[in-house]
Order: sequence, then structure tokens, then C-alpha cells
Amino acid sequence: MNRQKDKNAIRKEILLYRSKLSKEDQINKSELMTKHILASDAFLSSQHIGLYYAVNGEVDAGSLTALDKSKQYYLPIVSNTPDQALSFAPISHTSQYKANKYSIPEPIYKEEELISGDKLDLVIMPLVAFDRHGNRLGMGGGYYDRTFSFKQGSIKKPTLLGIAYDFQKLESLAPEPWDIPLDMLATESKLIVF
Repeated sequence: MNRQKDKNAIRKEILLYRSKLSKEDQINKSELMTKHILASDAFLSSQHIGLYYAVNGEVDAGSLTALDKSKQYYLPIVSNTPDQALSFAPISHTSQYKANKYSIPEPIYKEEELISGDKLDLVIMPLVAFDRHGNRLGMGGGYYDRTFSFKQGSIKKPTLLGIAYDFQKLESLAPEPWDIPLDMLATESKLIVF
């Protein structure tokens, strides 16, 4: 079986398992992860924080915006540019949303408000699976890898923090040369620094 088929099989299996979590389980586990993030040095020392709009049973870290209002939060905007990198739009309690091409809500924004990923201090990222080395398996679009490709050098900022349920951990993932590893990860049981 080739590597891509392996990754697609992993996605299918984990997404099926995730879809069976009750809404109550999702909320309770998301709250535990949020507590780990709120107490982390990475969060405490950050002012500009990228989040994502949780869909289809993803861990929801959106409560951070209500729990710590001293930060500026941003959501990703899927670009139509050839490099298909993400831009980030600021959000507030008055933000309005519209569905993007994947039916994921994005904030309605003004072009001049958008920032690039290198302007963020911390990015909380969704994922399908992770391993003990900080390798991340996403949905397969490569948006986060392209957006943060500049981190393949020694650039530390922003801190990339994955958020996932404990069951999404695998022993190992075979990373591609373009994959950008996580710096940290929060699950319901702990915060991991890679």
C-alpha cells in the first residue's frame, strides 16, 4: 500500500471514530484542552493568536476568545491565489461569517485587515492525527504546510500548537518533505512540547 493510501485510510478511520463522539464528550474534552492552552507559556506570552472554526467534530478552542479577551484572535481565510496559503482575518464578538468553498464559516473581512501567518504569535491548528515527534496529519489540502513553510528553517514564530483528542495519537507518521511539524500539542489529558 502506498503512503498516500495509508494516510487516506488513517483519515477515514479517525474521522469515523471522531464522528461517534457525543456532543457532550466533545464539549467536555474541548474544555479540558482549552484549560491546558490557557495555562501554557505559549498562550500567555502571545498577543496575536490564530484559531480555526471547528466543524465535523473537531476540537473546539473557540471558547478562548471569551475566556481571555486581552488577545487578538484570527481565523484562517482560504486563498484563491496560486500558492493557496492561508491569510488570517481578525475576529471579535461582532464578526459576521460566510461559508467558504469547503462550507467552513469564515469571517467577513476587509482586504486591508488580513495578515499573513508570520505575523501571528501562536496558531492553534486542527488535525486528524499526530505522533510523538510532532508530525501532523491534516485533511490533505496542505494549507497549513504551505502557509508556514517558512518555519522549515530556524524560525520559531509563530508557535504551532495542534489540538486533538487523545485517540488521535499514532505511534508514528511518515512525514513528507514539505510537512511542517507542530511545536506543541494539547489533548484532553495533557500539553505536549515537542
